[in-house]
Amino acid sequence: MKKKSYSLLLFVLINTSSFAQEEQSVQVAPIDINENSVNYFYNLNENNQTRIIDGNAAAAIQGTSSTNYFKSLQLLPSVNVETQDAYGLTVDQNMLRVRGQLGDTFSRLSTTIEGVPFGFNVGNGGTGYLLDQENTSSLEFTTGLTPANKGMGLGTTSGSLDLKLEKPKDEAGGMVTVGAGTDNFQKLFLRLDSGKINDMFNFFISSSTMSNDKWKGEGDIKRKNIELMSAIDLSDTTQLEIFGAYNIFDRDEYMPLTYAQTQSLSSNYSVDYNTTITGNKFTDAMYYDFNKQTFDEYFYYMALDTQMGNTKIKFKPYTLGSKGTRYFGDATTGTVKKMLIREEAYGMNLEFEHPLAEGKLYGGWWYQEMESTPPPELQKVYKINADGSLTYASTAMLTDIDKRVSNAPYLGYEKTIDKTHFNVGLRYLMYDFPGVTGYNTAGLADLSYDEALSASSGVKNGMHVDKSSSDVLLPSLALDHQLNQNWKIGGGYAKNYANPWQGPLWSIYNSKTAVFQAAGITLQDLWDELKLETSDNIEFFTQYDYKNFNFKNTLFYGKYKNKQVTVYDPALNLSYYKSDSEATSMGVELEGNYNLSKNTSIFASVYYNRFEFDNNILLATNTYLETQNNQIPDVAKIGGKLGVNFTYNNFTFSPLARYIGKRYGDAENKEKVDAYTVFDLNTKYVLKKEKLELSLALQNIFDKQYIGVVKNSLDDTRTGATSYYQGAPFSAVLSMVYKF
Repeated sequence: MKKKSYSLLLFVLINTSSFAQEEQSVQVAPIDINENSVNYFYNLNENNQTRIIDGNAAAAIQGTSSTNYFKSLQLLPSVNVETQDAYGLTVDQNMLRVRGQLGDTFSRLSTTIEGVPFGFNVGNGGTGYLLDQENTSSLEFTTGLTPANKGMGLGTTSGSLDLKLEKPKDEAGGMVTVGAGTDNFQKLFLRLDSGKINDMFNFFISSSTMSNDKWKGEGDIKRKNIELMSAIDLSDTTQLEIFGAYNIFDRDEYMPLTYAQTQSLSSNYSVDYNTTITGNKFTDAMYYDFNKQTFDEYFYYMALDTQMGNTKIKFKPYTLGSKGTRYFGDATTGTVKKMLIREEAYGMNLEFEHPLAEGKLYGGWWYQEMESTPPPELQKVYKINADGSLTYASTAMLTDIDKRVSNAPYLGYEKTIDKTHFNVGLRYLMYDFPGVTGYNTAGLADLSYDEALSASSGVKNGMHVDKSSSDVLLPSLALDHQLNQNWKIGGGYAKNYANPWQGPLWSIYNSKTAVFQAAGITLQDLWDELKLETSDNIEFFTQYDYKNFNFKNTLFYGKYKNKQVTVYDPALNLSYYKSDSEATSMGVELEGNYNLSKNTSIFASVYYNRFEFDNNILLATNTYLETQNNQIPDVAKIGGKLGVNFTYNNFTFSPLARYIGKRYGDAENKEKVDAYTVFDLNTKYVLKKEKLELSLALQNIFDKQYIGVVKNSLDDTRTGATSYYQGAPFSAVLSMVYKF
């Protein structure tokens, strides 16, 4: 009854709401708290389903989590963003769902900075938050109808997120941000702008440090960051930009709950890794200091922007990388595993625009090579001594990995004819998946990677796969038509893609080689079954705008093929990855704004999403898992968001609420996760316009106990295999920003 009441309230609110004018794209407008007028939370703009979120609005929506740019999306309908801690410094790439589709940046969500990919292919480690909020001017989020020139990276089936930089300023100056909060949260950010030098050159440099204690158990999370950007006017038609970021993070992990523990959530809410050594190796594997990771990562790009006649050309070469160590305890064996991860990528994006027949012809070519993608190069096992010290036991994995190559030429055309606007495009995507060779590790000492390769006796039996290729055509069409002054309709079609996750398949085969081979299953057989996941997406929307009332209704449909899932094979008593499943997503989104007065506006949205497997899943030993017509794990069928923005003189007050309906943790739909509603509150006071401001962000103000992250390893299909993370409790952050 309670859930129905929440849904009814949100439905009533949205039908008295507003949604701004112009095009399909939704823009989160900046909130200027110094003016006696209120901008809508969301405004429509001309960008074909791209939602443009201004940096100021993003900061307000993010609340206590000032580095987590994904949380800027959490008010959007059909987007569910959850984090393991209130500050978002614990990065888990399984925290985002978009229209039910998992938004992991190593497979399904393209993440770019100024159109340049920066997503790593490593799950659960090797990636932090690369940009500081203060250096982000806006975010552009596209889902469903991905145009040909967006979404370069590892996948787009859950969308693409492009971060726009706050570029070097023409006037010399800078800013300082200081923040403190619950759980010993601390933040310090400093940015210096050179201003224009000799009317042709300017730059900024920034540095930041953030840390907080875990809200449960022992341990902490730390992040340090430095960013540098320069802009050079080479001529009237040629400009050069150079940007670099270096990020360091160390974090102690949060321990997930089992499904049985979630059934007594109040008594298990603070359960975490052990804080003392007991002398029992099976218990001590769950010691907090044996479950942690530390990584360094970098990202650099150069953008040359020039013009030849009427043709605009952009050339963007780039490189990125990550290197670090992840520790995790294994309570089954009473050991600690140490995973050494290294990843490097380099590539380029060449773009052009040319006016044609009163429209715009655009195109380009994206190319990328990525080295040492999963599986990890080196994994070691350590014994736990009675005093808590670790002793090297063996090398569990030693691999040599070829390059993963991405190639994608694309072409499109955009034009407005009378009251109809359209954007049509085509991308041809080609992937070369790496060949991988596993080496014998028996008898190896505690060696470096290069030393271990030299000392190995040779290739491990059955642990080699050849390089393979996959390609797909990605057409897209988006159009809209202005019926009259108040009504607009539109829609379109696009095919999206996602990379298969190969590392876990290699790992399970490496550890259970004899079991697979006894069943006559080779690694090459399973490797060849990994394909690019694709989705055929169709959308239709209607939009109404009248005075202070704006409203939008979107119907969406997605057909997913070669969907990768973790399947349990009872004949082998093992779970492993396959990408031959299909699923269908369909739903409706209602959203809008209403200006109650010049000082107050309301935003609300509700959604319904049915995302189901089409068939039972065929396992390699010709047995089936009963999944047909079951809801995909971690996908709520209903949900809603509500936000209020109130301004008075120099004060702004923004309460936010999110309702997420019932979910399941497994594909058999046996593990039910209760619905929840969370309330946040963000306030800001400007002491001096454009100079000094104070803000207070409160998250989960009623200290609601709920399950936030449902981690099912790419829609894990086995009951009992899902991990559950508690939603963060009440938290508060007080911040001061000073600009000079």
